[in-house]
Amino acid sequence: MPLDAILQKIKTDSEMEIKKINKDGQKQLAEFAKKAKRELISLKRDFEEKLAEKKGKFLENARNEADFRAKNEILEKKQKLINEIYEKATKKIGNNSSEYYSDLMDSLIEELPSKTDGQIYCAEKDKKLISDILRKKSLAREISNEYLNSNDGGFIFKTENMDIDNTLKTVMLQLKEKTVIEIGKILF
Repeated sequence: MPLDAILQKIKTDSEMEIKKINKDGQKQLAEFAKKAKRELISLKRDFEEKLAEKKGKFLENARNEADFRAKNEILEKKQKLINEIYEKATKKIGNNSSEYYSDLMDSLIEELPSKTDGQIYCAEKDKKLISDILRKKSLAREISNEYLNSNDGGFIFKTENMDIDNTLKTVMLQLKEKTVIEIGKILF
């Protein structure tokens, strides 16, 4: 075989081999592109699912926080309303010229221990009222010449062993503690 024919054969075989390699490369490249595209779609889907999950959790947390804040604000407003009611009741009862105040002092004096000696300490403005109640009930209780500094009203009964705080502020606080739940149910 002449040299030109051998060279031509090598050239032809080389071209065929190059075409085959090119064809195989194109095939591998196409398969790699398909595989990369599938992986990219899968990654995108996973990312979107995780993003949607995080978005859902974020929105749920935001709703819960907003709900908590709204409930807390409503609770604060309810508490404020209840406090205003008790303040108004205290002012209405605390007016020492009202029958409520007189009736309250009467019942508080009546509840004092009967067999215990002690002194009643009251605000100067209440001394006459309490003296009248004691006289009317024929109770021998001593009213101290020392006055309470409080203008809230009521009195403190002191003995050697105990102090009974029947100031209007304390009585109303005790009343509030006993009735706040029922008042809340009535109002709301």
